[in-house]
Amino acid sequence: MTCVMRRHPTALPHTRLQLAPASEGSMVERTGEGLRPVQRLGRRPSGADPAFDRALPNFSIGIAAAVQDHGGKQRCRGAAMPAIDDRIRTGPLLILDGAMGTELQLRGVPMHRVAWSAAALESHPHIVREVHEDYLRAGAEVITANSFGTSRHVLEPAGMGEKVAELNRRAIALAREARDRAAPGRAVWIAGSISSFIAEADLKNQPSPAAARQSYTEQAELLAEAGAEVLLLEMMRDVEYSRLAAECALATGLPVWIGFTCRRTEDGEIVLRGRDVEVPLADAIGPVSEPGAGLLAVMHSELDAVGPALDILASRWSGALGAYPHSGDFVMPNWLFDDIVEPRAFAEAAAAWAGRVRLLGGCCGTGPDHIRELAARLGRTAA
Repeated sequence: MTCVMRRHPTALPHTRLQLAPASEGSMVERTGEGLRPVQRLGRRPSGADPAFDRALPNFSIGIAAAVQDHGGKQRCRGAAMPAIDDRIRTGPLLILDGAMGTELQLRGVPMHRVAWSAAALESHPHIVREVHEDYLRAGAEVITANSFGTSRHVLEPAGMGEKVAELNRRAIALAREARDRAAPGRAVWIAGSISSFIAEADLKNQPSPAAARQSYTEQAELLAEAGAEVLLLEMMRDVEYSRLAAECALATGLPVWIGFTCRRTEDGEIVLRGRDVEVPLADAIGPVSEPGAGLLAVMHSELDAVGPALDILASRWSGALGAYPHSGDFVMPNWLFDDIVEPRAFAEAAAAWAGRVRLLGGCCGTGPDHIRELAARLGRTAA
Protein backbone atom coordinates (compact mmCIF):
# COMPACT_ATOMS: atom_id res chain seq x y z
CA MET A 1 0.00 0.00 0.00
CA THR A 2 1.17 3.52 -0.79
CA CYS A 3 0.81 6.50 1.51
CA VAL A 4 -0.29 9.60 -0.36
CA MET A 5 0.22 13.04 1.15
CA ARG A 6 -3.03 15.00 1.33
CA ARG A 7 -3.37 18.63 2.30
CA HIS A 8 -6.09 19.84 4.61
CA PRO A 9 -7.33 23.27 3.50
CA THR A 10 -10.14 23.27 6.04
CA ALA A 11 -9.44 23.10 9.76
CA LEU A 12 -11.62 23.29 12.82
CA PRO A 13 -11.78 26.77 14.36
CA HIS A 14 -9.33 27.34 17.18
CA THR A 15 -10.80 27.04 20.64
CA ARG A 16 -9.40 27.78 24.05
CA LEU A 17 -7.17 25.02 25.38
CA GLN A 18 -8.83 22.80 27.95
CA LEU A 19 -6.02 22.42 30.43
CA ALA A 20 -6.33 19.92 33.22
CA PRO A 21 -4.25 20.88 36.26
CA ALA A 22 -2.39 18.07 37.93
CA SER A 23 -4.08 16.68 40.98
CA GLU A 24 -2.74 17.47 44.44
CA GLY A 25 -1.47 13.92 44.82
CA SER A 26 0.38 13.94 41.55
CA MET A 27 2.78 16.79 42.31
CA VAL A 28 6.18 15.32 43.11
CA GLU A 29 9.76 16.20 42.36
CA ARG A 30 12.81 14.21 41.42
CA THR A 31 15.79 13.74 43.71
CA GLY A 32 18.93 11.74 43.15
CA GLU A 33 17.18 8.73 44.66
CA GLY A 34 13.86 9.04 42.86
CA LEU A 35 10.67 11.00 43.65
CA ARG A 36 9.35 12.81 46.67
CA PRO A 37 6.15 14.81 47.32
CA VAL A 38 6.15 18.56 46.79
CA GLN A 39 4.01 21.07 48.65
CA ARG A 40 2.18 23.06 46.03
CA LEU A 41 1.37 26.12 48.19
CA GLY A 42 -0.23 27.69 45.14
CA ARG A 43 3.11 27.89 43.39
CA ARG A 44 3.09 29.11 39.87
CA PRO A 45 3.88 26.46 37.24
CA SER A 46 7.42 26.83 35.99
CA GLY A 47 6.05 27.45 32.50
CA ALA A 48 5.34 31.16 32.91
CA ASP A 49 8.04 32.86 30.85
CA PRO A 50 6.93 36.26 29.49
CA ALA A 51 10.18 36.75 27.58
CA PHE A 52 9.64 33.52 25.70
CA ASP A 53 6.01 34.41 25.02
CA ARG A 54 7.09 37.72 23.53
CA ALA A 55 9.45 35.84 21.23
CA LEU A 56 6.80 33.44 19.94
CA PRO A 57 5.70 35.67 17.01
CA ASN A 58 9.18 35.21 15.55
CA PHE A 59 9.28 31.48 16.23
CA SER A 60 8.20 30.54 12.70
CA ILE A 61 11.20 32.41 11.32
CA GLY A 62 13.55 30.22 13.33
CA ILE A 63 11.71 27.09 12.26
CA ALA A 64 11.92 28.06 8.60
CA ALA A 65 15.64 28.63 8.94
CA ALA A 66 16.07 25.30 10.70
CA VAL A 67 14.22 23.45 7.95
CA GLN A 68 16.18 25.21 5.23
CA ASP A 69 19.43 24.44 7.04
CA HIS A 70 18.63 20.78 7.61
CA GLY A 71 16.13 19.54 5.05
CA GLY A 72 15.75 16.21 6.82
CA LYS A 73 19.31 15.08 6.12
CA GLN A 74 21.94 13.97 8.61
CA ARG A 75 23.80 17.08 9.63
CA CYS A 76 27.43 17.53 10.61
CA ARG A 77 28.35 19.59 13.65
CA GLY A 78 32.11 20.04 13.63
CA ALA A 79 33.04 16.44 12.85
CA ALA A 80 30.93 14.34 10.52
CA MET A 81 28.09 12.58 12.31
CA PRO A 82 27.33 9.06 11.09
CA ALA A 83 23.86 8.15 9.90
CA ILE A 84 21.85 6.71 12.74
CA ASP A 85 21.13 3.44 10.93
CA ASP A 86 24.89 2.92 10.53
CA ARG A 87 25.40 3.55 14.24
CA ILE A 88 22.64 1.09 15.13
CA ARG A 89 24.23 -1.59 12.96
CA THR A 90 27.88 -1.16 13.84
CA GLY A 91 28.42 1.10 16.85
CA PRO A 92 27.94 0.68 20.59
CA LEU A 93 24.35 0.74 21.81
CA LEU A 94 22.64 4.11 21.86
CA ILE A 95 21.19 5.70 24.98
CA LEU A 96 17.70 7.02 24.36
CA ASP A 97 16.15 9.72 26.51
CA GLY A 98 13.36 9.15 29.02
CA ALA A 99 9.79 10.41 29.08
CA MET A 100 8.71 13.83 27.86
CA GLY A 101 5.01 14.07 28.80
CA THR A 102 5.31 12.78 32.34
CA GLU A 103 8.44 14.87 32.94
CA LEU A 104 6.56 17.97 31.81
CA GLN A 105 3.82 17.10 34.29
CA LEU A 106 6.39 16.79 37.08
CA ARG A 107 7.61 20.29 36.25
CA GLY A 108 4.16 21.78 36.66
CA VAL A 109 3.02 21.83 33.03
CA PRO A 110 -0.72 21.06 32.82
CA MET A 111 -1.64 18.15 30.59
CA HIS A 112 -4.37 18.74 28.02
CA ARG A 113 -7.61 16.79 28.43
CA VAL A 114 -7.66 15.83 24.75
CA ALA A 115 -4.14 16.18 23.35
CA TRP A 116 -2.14 15.37 26.50
CA SER A 117 1.46 16.67 26.21
CA ALA A 118 1.05 18.21 22.75
CA ALA A 119 -0.37 21.46 24.13
CA ALA A 120 2.91 22.12 25.97
CA LEU A 121 4.49 23.00 22.62
CA GLU A 122 2.27 26.07 22.63
CA SER A 123 1.91 26.82 26.33
CA HIS A 124 5.37 25.91 27.69
CA PRO A 125 7.83 25.44 24.78
CA HIS A 126 10.83 26.51 26.83
CA ILE A 127 10.11 23.76 29.38
CA VAL A 128 9.99 21.22 26.55
CA ARG A 129 13.40 22.43 25.45
CA GLU A 130 14.74 22.29 29.02
CA VAL A 131 13.64 18.66 29.36
CA HIS A 132 15.55 17.80 26.17
CA GLU A 133 18.61 19.60 27.52
CA ASP A 134 18.48 17.76 30.84
CA TYR A 135 18.37 14.41 29.05
CA LEU A 136 21.36 15.37 26.95
CA ARG A 137 23.31 16.39 30.04
CA ALA A 138 22.33 13.07 31.62
CA GLY A 139 23.92 11.17 28.74
CA ALA A 140 21.18 10.63 26.16
CA GLU A 141 22.38 10.23 22.59
CA VAL A 142 18.92 10.19 21.01
CA ILE A 143 16.27 12.69 22.05
CA THR A 144 12.63 12.29 21.08
CA ALA A 145 10.69 15.31 19.84
CA ASN A 146 7.47 16.11 21.68
CA SER A 147 5.32 14.98 18.75
CA PHE A 148 3.71 11.97 20.45
CA GLY A 149 0.29 13.65 20.32
CA THR A 150 0.63 16.08 17.41
CA SER A 151 -1.11 14.06 14.71
CA ARG A 152 -4.15 15.61 13.04
CA HIS A 153 -6.51 12.99 14.46
CA VAL A 154 -5.52 14.17 17.95
CA LEU A 155 -5.19 17.92 17.42
CA GLU A 156 -8.43 18.45 15.49
CA PRO A 157 -10.66 17.14 18.33
CA ALA A 158 -8.65 19.39 20.65
CA GLY A 159 -9.53 22.46 18.57
CA MET A 160 -5.98 22.79 17.24
CA GLY A 161 -6.35 21.31 13.78
CA GLU A 162 -5.00 24.44 12.11
CA LYS A 163 -1.77 24.07 14.11
CA VAL A 164 -0.73 20.58 12.99
CA ALA A 165 2.14 21.81 10.82
CA GLU A 166 3.24 24.47 13.28
CA LEU A 167 3.39 22.18 16.31
CA ASN A 168 5.17 19.30 14.57
CA ARG A 169 7.79 21.70 13.24
CA ARG A 170 8.11 23.33 16.63
CA ALA A 171 8.66 19.95 18.29
CA ILE A 172 11.66 19.28 16.05
CA ALA A 173 12.94 22.85 16.30
CA LEU A 174 12.97 22.71 20.11
CA ALA A 175 14.86 19.42 20.08
CA ARG A 176 17.41 20.83 17.65
CA GLU A 177 17.83 23.96 19.72
CA ALA A 178 18.39 21.84 22.83
CA ARG A 179 21.02 19.81 21.00
CA ASP A 180 22.86 22.95 19.97
CA ARG A 181 22.75 24.35 23.50
CA ALA A 182 23.44 21.26 25.61
CA ALA A 183 25.48 18.96 23.36
CA PRO A 184 27.57 21.01 20.92
CA GLY A 185 30.03 18.80 19.08
CA ARG A 186 28.48 15.55 20.32
CA ALA A 187 26.87 12.95 18.09
CA VAL A 188 23.21 13.30 19.04
CA TRP A 189 20.24 12.27 16.92
CA ILE A 190 16.68 13.57 16.95
CA ALA A 191 13.77 11.15 16.68
CA GLY A 192 10.35 12.25 15.55
CA SER A 193 7.66 10.45 17.55
CA ILE A 194 4.56 9.10 15.82
CA SER A 195 2.23 7.24 18.15
CA SER A 196 -1.01 5.33 18.40
CA PHE A 197 -2.30 7.96 20.83
CA ILE A 198 -5.87 9.08 20.14
CA ALA A 199 -7.87 12.05 21.38
CA GLU A 200 -8.66 11.80 25.09
CA ALA A 201 -6.91 8.39 25.08
CA ASP A 202 -10.38 7.00 24.39
CA LEU A 203 -10.98 4.24 21.85
CA LYS A 204 -14.23 5.90 20.80
CA ASN A 205 -12.02 8.48 19.06
CA GLN A 206 -10.08 5.91 17.02
CA PRO A 207 -9.88 7.24 13.44
CA SER A 208 -10.84 5.06 10.51
CA PRO A 209 -7.92 3.36 8.74
CA ALA A 210 -8.27 5.83 5.84
CA ALA A 211 -8.24 8.85 8.16
CA ALA A 212 -5.32 7.41 10.13
CA ARG A 213 -3.36 6.90 6.91
CA GLN A 214 -3.81 10.55 5.96
CA SER A 215 -2.91 11.68 9.47
CA TYR A 216 0.20 9.50 9.80
CA THR A 217 1.40 10.46 6.33
CA GLU A 218 1.00 14.15 7.03
CA GLN A 219 2.81 13.93 10.36
CA ALA A 220 5.64 11.79 9.03
CA GLU A 221 6.27 14.22 6.18
CA LEU A 222 6.22 17.22 8.51
CA LEU A 223 8.68 15.65 10.94
CA ALA A 224 11.01 14.56 8.15
CA GLU A 225 10.96 17.98 6.49
CA ALA A 226 11.60 19.70 9.83
CA GLY A 227 14.77 17.69 10.46
CA ALA A 228 14.01 14.43 12.24
CA GLU A 229 16.79 11.90 11.65
CA VAL A 230 14.73 8.84 12.54
CA LEU A 231 11.01 8.23 13.00
CA LEU A 232 10.07 6.45 16.20
CA LEU A 233 6.70 4.67 16.10
CA GLU A 234 5.55 4.52 19.69
CA MET A 235 2.91 2.57 21.57
CA MET A 236 2.21 0.24 18.68
CA ARG A 237 -0.46 -2.06 20.08
CA ASP A 238 -2.29 -3.74 17.22
CA VAL A 239 -1.52 -5.04 13.74
CA GLU A 240 -3.63 -2.96 11.35
CA TYR A 241 -2.81 0.55 12.57
CA SER A 242 0.78 -0.29 13.46
CA ARG A 243 1.51 -1.59 9.98
CA LEU A 244 -0.23 1.42 8.49
CA ALA A 245 1.92 3.80 10.56
CA ALA A 246 5.05 1.91 9.52
CA GLU A 247 4.20 2.20 5.82
CA CYS A 248 3.58 5.93 6.09
CA ALA A 249 6.76 6.56 8.07
CA LEU A 250 8.91 4.49 5.72
CA ALA A 251 7.59 6.48 2.75
CA THR A 252 9.67 9.45 3.97
CA GLY A 253 12.92 7.57 3.37
CA LEU A 254 14.03 8.01 6.99
CA PRO A 255 15.03 5.11 9.23
CA VAL A 256 12.03 3.83 11.18
CA TRP A 257 12.04 2.24 14.63
CA ILE A 258 8.93 0.45 15.86
CA GLY A 259 8.08 0.31 19.56
CA PHE A 260 5.60 -2.32 20.77
CA THR A 261 3.63 -1.77 23.98
CA CYS A 262 3.27 -5.07 25.81
CA ARG A 263 2.04 -6.62 29.01
CA ARG A 264 2.52 -9.96 30.66
CA THR A 265 -0.72 -11.83 31.33
CA GLU A 266 -1.37 -13.95 34.41
CA ASP A 267 -0.53 -16.98 32.28
CA GLY A 268 2.82 -15.45 31.32
CA GLU A 269 1.87 -14.65 27.73
CA ILE A 270 3.20 -11.42 26.21
CA VAL A 271 0.46 -9.50 24.42
CA LEU A 272 0.12 -6.06 22.87
CA ARG A 273 -1.56 -3.87 25.46
CA GLY A 274 -4.28 -1.28 25.09
CA ARG A 275 -6.93 -2.60 22.72
CA ASP A 276 -10.20 -4.40 23.38
CA VAL A 277 -8.69 -7.50 21.77
CA GLU A 278 -5.07 -7.98 22.83
CA VAL A 279 -2.96 -9.61 20.13
CA PRO A 280 -0.02 -11.85 21.08
CA LEU A 281 3.23 -10.02 20.37
CA ALA A 282 4.45 -13.02 18.39
CA ASP A 283 1.58 -12.61 15.92
CA ALA A 284 2.26 -8.91 15.31
CA ILE A 285 5.98 -8.93 14.60
CA GLY A 286 5.88 -10.21 11.03
CA PRO A 287 2.99 -8.12 9.67
CA VAL A 288 4.15 -4.89 11.32
CA SER A 289 7.86 -5.20 10.51
CA GLU A 290 7.40 -6.58 6.98
CA PRO A 291 7.29 -3.16 5.24
CA GLY A 292 10.79 -2.52 6.60
CA ALA A 293 12.18 -1.33 9.95
CA GLY A 294 15.59 -0.44 11.31
CA LEU A 295 14.86 -1.55 14.87
CA LEU A 296 12.10 -3.18 16.92
CA ALA A 297 11.70 -2.18 20.56
CA VAL A 298 9.71 -3.03 23.65
CA MET A 299 8.48 0.27 25.09
CA HIS A 300 5.82 1.76 27.38
CA SER A 301 5.79 -1.62 29.13
CA GLU A 302 6.44 -2.71 32.71
CA LEU A 303 9.94 -3.89 33.55
CA ASP A 304 8.84 -7.48 34.11
CA ALA A 305 7.47 -7.74 30.56
CA VAL A 306 10.56 -6.46 28.77
CA GLY A 307 12.83 -9.51 29.04
CA PRO A 308 10.24 -12.04 27.82
CA ALA A 309 9.14 -9.63 25.07
CA LEU A 310 12.73 -9.26 23.88
CA ASP A 311 12.97 -13.06 23.76
CA ILE A 312 9.96 -13.16 21.45
CA LEU A 313 11.27 -10.37 19.23
CA ALA A 314 14.66 -12.05 18.93
CA SER A 315 13.06 -15.35 17.95
CA ARG A 316 11.22 -13.78 15.01
CA TRP A 317 13.37 -10.81 14.01
CA SER A 318 17.05 -10.80 13.06
CA GLY A 319 17.50 -7.03 13.17
CA ALA A 320 18.36 -4.58 15.93
CA LEU A 321 16.38 -4.54 19.18
CA GLY A 322 15.68 -1.85 21.75
CA ALA A 323 13.99 -1.37 25.12
CA TYR A 324 12.59 1.60 26.99
CA PRO A 325 10.12 0.61 29.72
CA HIS A 326 7.83 2.80 31.78
CA SER A 327 7.04 2.91 35.49
CA GLY A 328 3.78 3.98 37.08
CA ASP A 329 0.25 4.22 35.74
CA PHE A 330 -1.95 6.61 33.76
CA VAL A 331 -5.39 8.09 34.31
CA MET A 332 -5.98 10.57 31.51
CA PRO A 333 -4.65 13.22 31.46
CA ASN A 334 -2.16 12.64 34.31
CA TRP A 335 0.50 10.07 35.07
CA LEU A 336 0.37 8.54 38.55
CA PHE A 337 3.74 8.57 40.30
CA ASP A 338 2.73 6.36 43.21
CA ASP A 339 5.14 3.49 42.57
CA ILE A 340 8.01 4.67 40.37
CA VAL A 341 11.11 2.54 40.11
CA GLU A 342 14.17 4.24 41.60
CA PRO A 343 16.85 5.31 39.12
CA ARG A 344 19.43 2.80 40.38
CA ALA A 345 17.00 -0.12 40.19
CA PHE A 346 15.91 1.00 36.73
CA ALA A 347 19.51 1.21 35.52
CA GLU A 348 20.32 -2.21 36.96
CA ALA A 349 17.36 -3.80 35.17
CA ALA A 350 18.04 -2.01 31.89
CA ALA A 351 21.74 -2.78 31.91
CA ALA A 352 20.89 -6.49 32.06
CA TRP A 353 19.52 -6.17 28.52
CA ALA A 354 22.55 -4.29 27.20
CA GLY A 355 24.08 -7.34 25.56
CA ARG A 356 21.05 -7.96 23.39
CA VAL A 357 19.83 -4.50 22.39
CA ARG A 358 21.13 -1.55 20.37
CA LEU A 359 18.95 1.08 22.07
CA LEU A 360 18.19 1.60 25.77
CA GLY A 361 16.18 4.32 27.44
CA GLY A 362 13.03 5.04 29.41
CA CYS A 363 9.38 5.85 28.82
CA CYS A 364 6.62 7.33 31.00
CA GLY A 365 7.57 7.85 34.64
CA THR A 366 11.31 7.88 33.96
CA GLY A 367 13.32 11.08 33.89
CA PRO A 368 16.84 12.49 33.61
CA ASP A 369 17.94 10.80 36.86
CA HIS A 370 17.05 7.40 35.39
CA ILE A 371 18.99 8.10 32.20
CA ARG A 372 21.96 9.44 34.17
CA GLU A 373 22.11 6.26 36.25
CA LEU A 374 21.79 4.15 33.11
CA ALA A 375 24.62 6.02 31.39
CA ALA A 376 26.82 5.57 34.46
CA ARG A 377 25.98 1.88 34.66
CA LEU A 378 27.01 1.47 31.02
CA GLY A 379 30.26 3.33 31.62
CA ARG A 380 29.25 6.38 29.64
CA THR A 381 30.26 9.86 30.69
CA ALA A 382 27.34 12.27 30.88
CA ALA A 383 27.87 15.76 29.49
